[in-house]
Amino acid sequence: MRTLNWSACVNVRDLGGLSTRHGDTTVFGRVVRADSLDRLDDDGVASMRRYGISTIIDMRDARERDATTSYESIERLHLPLEDQSDEEFWQKWRHYNSTPIYYSAFLKHCPERVRSVFESIALAPPGGIVFHCGAGRDRTGLIAILLLNLAGVSPEQIVGDYCLSEPNLKPLGQVKDQEAIEAAYKANKTDAATEILALLSDFDAETYLLDSGVSREMIELIRSRLTASK
Repeated sequence: MRTLNWSACVNVRDLGGLSTRHGDTTVFGRVVRADSLDRLDDDGVASMRRYGISTIIDMRDARERDATTSYESIERLHLPLEDQSDEEFWQKWRHYNSTPIYYSAFLKHCPERVRSVFESIALAPPGGIVFHCGAGRDRTGLIAILLLNLAGVSPEQIVGDYCLSEPNLKPLGQVKDQEAIEAAYKANKTDAATEILALLSDFDAETYLLDSGVSREMIELIRSRLTASK
């Protein structure tokens, strides 16, 4: 089962179990997406350990993190995905950053930050990797889209994975956020699926990562982690 019950987190799932165009399936236990792991209670931390996680990639800004949180024997990397100091960019896109509407612009604007995350995935030690932001939908959603595209997962399955987050986040009670999201979609006469399919219609993650400075060797390490049986 792709959805994982790590107590007190609400939006955790494995990227395994998805078919690829190469005829194989993404492998369970290798790469997990999540909402903020600061929410984990003791049972949740125990579940994460039992799942074999050895590396955490935290993509939140410093102001979002609890600097005191640590997990013995699990490496925790802080790699903020968004540059919040870039006022010109966010003045244009801030109202859309809880939707895939801003993904294409962001990928063009911050390739070096995406590169840092993917190089860390490539160089991670044996064991499972979990990457997360706050809600596990937006920044995490973007990285998941690139990972699954790199693995050869179909756009339709990628959309399906993204759309699993919305109902998961209801327990957090982010009513105002949801209202803003719906208003953004309405104003642009679009929705999440339409935006993701449009992005993927002429997008190739391997080409993007190569252009961003990720080596071909690292790309193959990431792809192997996602799909190769051991």
